[in-house]
This record gives sequence, structure tokens and C-alpha cells, in this order.
Amino acid sequence: MKLKVFYIFAIFSVASLFGDALVSTEWLKKHKDDSDLRIVLVGDIQKTLIPNSVATSIGEWRKRKGKYLLLREKSEIEALIQKLGIDRDSRVVLYSTGATNKSLLFSSYVYWALNVYGIKSVSILDGTLKNWVKKKLPTTTKQKIVPKSKYKAQIDSSIAINIDEVKKSIGEVKMIDARPHKQYFGLESSNGVSRLGHIKGALSYPWIYSIEKDFKLINKQTLENVFSKGFQFQKNQNLIIYCTGGLETSFNFFVLHGVLGYKNVKLYDSSMKEWGNREDTEMELF
Repeated sequence: MKLKVFYIFAIFSVASLFGDALVSTEWLKKHKDDSDLRIVLVGDIQKTLIPNSVATSIGEWRKRKGKYLLLREKSEIEALIQKLGIDRDSRVVLYSTGATNKSLLFSSYVYWALNVYGIKSVSILDGTLKNWVKKKLPTTTKQKIVPKSKYKAQIDSSIAINIDEVKKSIGEVKMIDARPHKQYFGLESSNGVSRLGHIKGALSYPWIYSIEKDFKLINKQTLENVFSKGFQFQKNQNLIIYCTGGLETSFNFFVLHGVLGYKNVKLYDSSMKEWGNREDTEMELF
């Protein structure tokens, strides 16, 4: 069996080292009243919010197509971005409730979606709403009322990939599976996926390896070492990332593209819920 799994032993959290893709509670406390800043909760509406927040649900960004979900069409996302008051010169900070591991993925998926539709100044709050509340920082019970923007979306197709392109890339482009190891190896099935295993030749890096128990990102140098020394990736090489159905791998996109600066990362949105439910796609176990 080829060694395709890398483990992280050193776990640290130093938010100030991550650059603009990740912001700390201290940074947001200082800048929450900036006129060009849009603070967005992604998840169920909470009674407790960070001041000046607007809110959106993950369902507003995705639509069902058969057995899987996909990012909504340009016109729908454009209207949503406008409703949230986001424009081309906006700085966007996304945060999640921190209620579950999955809730963190809602913010990383919207991070990718905004990048797809041309909003590039996007960050995620380190530690989620839970960390903000834990530090007894200011909160509110009301969303901010914002004027509708006039944003016109422009699609960046360089960070997304479809099934036909993935098929052509097998053996040519490194791929990363963000699911738990048991699902990658085919020891257990993924929810909604009929076949066991992973895309032929794909490597395994479960998204959850990148966070601590309190939903803070682990030390940036640890992440750098995992991908540059462990996987031996180059910052300019092409990478394809996938998971069960788009959410888990969106966090790997956030880490690779946003935090570490890998610029040629393509996310396969329908992932295994498309690939693993067909008979004309190459898969392997272990």
C-alpha cells in the first residue's frame, strides 16, 4: 500500500501568522465598525450575533441536482451578494456558530463561493462565534440593516472543476480527498454514496486535521510542512480537491488557497455524491 496519509503531531494556534484569509477576534473587535467591512454569519440565525452582522444560510448558496448539491447559478448568487450589501470593494469576514464541526464548513463553502463569483477580499473568523462569546466581546440580538449593493458577478472558473475535467486529470494532477480515512480507504461508506473507496490516485487529507478542538486553525508552519514537505506540493502546481459533497473539501480550499497561497486549486463541488454513484468513474480502495 502506498503511503498516502500524513498525520499532524504539532498543534498550535497563532492567528496573527495567517494573513488576511483568517482574522482573529482581536482584529474583528478593532475593525467591526469599518465602513467597508461586511460581517456575515453563515448558519442558523442566532439570538447572539457579532455587532454589525448580516446573516445567510448555507441553503441560500446551494441547490439540489439529483443526489448531490451544487453552487447556485450566477444570477441567484449575484442577487444574494447584493442582498448582503457586499460590493467589489467590500472586505468580507465570515463566521459560523461553532455549534458543530459541520457548521464551520458552512463558512468555508461560502468563502469558496464568493471567490468563484468574484469577491476576493474574504476572510474567516478564527474560532467561530463561540470564541467571540467566550472572550466576552460585544454582542447584539439584531442584524445590521444594509443597503442592497449593485454588484455584478464575474465567474472565476479557475477554482472549480467538473466531472469530465476530473476524469481527464487522473494520473496527471494531484487530488486530495477531505473525507475521514475510513471513507477514503473504503472501510465504511460515505453518506449518500453507493461505491466504496476514493478517486483513483487521490491522496488523503481529512479537513478536520487543520483545526483544533475549539475550531481555531492550527499553526501555519505545521500546515506548510504537511503540504510542502509531506505531500511535496509546489505552490504553483495544479491540485484538485474533493470530499463527499463539497462542504468538507471547501475547508481544504480555504487552507490551501487562502492561508497557504496555493493558487491553482480546483474544487470538485459534487464530489463523491456524483463520482461514487456512477459506474463510469475510476475508483480504488486502500
